[in-house]
Amino acid sequence: MPIAAVLCMFSIVYGGFVAYYAKDTKYVIGYSSSSHMGYVFLGMAALDYISLTGAVMYMFAHAMATGMLFAMAGWVYDQTHSRDIPSLGGLSNRMPFISGCFVVACMASIGVPGTVNFIAEVMIIVGSWNKYPFQVIVAVVGIVLTLAYLFKMMRGLFYGPMDQKYSHAHDAVAVADRLPLLIMITVSVGFFFFPMHLYNVVRSGVDPLIAKITRVVPVASQERETLGVKRETRADSSPQNLAALPGDVSPLTPYASRSDQ
Repeated sequence: MPIAAVLCMFSIVYGGFVAYYAKDTKYVIGYSSSSHMGYVFLGMAALDYISLTGAVMYMFAHAMATGMLFAMAGWVYDQTHSRDIPSLGGLSNRMPFISGCFVVACMASIGVPGTVNFIAEVMIIVGSWNKYPFQVIVAVVGIVLTLAYLFKMMRGLFYGPMDQKYSHAHDAVAVADRLPLLIMITVSVGFFFFPMHLYNVVRSGVDPLIAKITRVVPVASQERETLGVKRETRADSSPQNLAALPGDVSPLTPYASRSDQ
């Protein structure tokens, strides 16, 4: 598990920097997911009840936030036929509903209080601190990096001057277009205020896993101790030690010594 903790730190930092310098909306969101999976693996590597529960909750919370981001990136592409962030901008005037939902999705992905992502991130950080404090510090820095590349993308898409070739773009107006986003926002915000509904579901899967870990770890420790005792016993009963014992006749005892005995 220490190897997993190191790899999760690499995932958080590498995915975050690639997302920051990417210019394609899908690349930014995709590498954002790669970075966020590092938090999940950090919670799993700690093998703590709080961190494991937070990791499972974070997978669900991340699915809601990333689902919203991909859906809105797809809507922007459908209207502009472009995913190039520098060439876009000013779309909030044409898409007020999409831009507002995009802000909420970015806040959820960052883990701002008011979304279930915040609860999951806090559980991972608190549960992993005792075992991997350095990795937790890197994870906190990764949250700042997430804030940087998501708001950079949001500013590039929806704010600033708009190119007139995108003046034909329009907002999501139909119920079928708005309803999926509203459902994901409601779930993300609702589980922040009522987390026990999600926690009870997650706990039903985490409790058996923790029970298995608590049964396996003592047995493994006992086996290591038994193996260590056996090695010490073998070392004490080695031929060199046996030859040194007085009155003992061993195959390594010189012939002259055997005659004396």
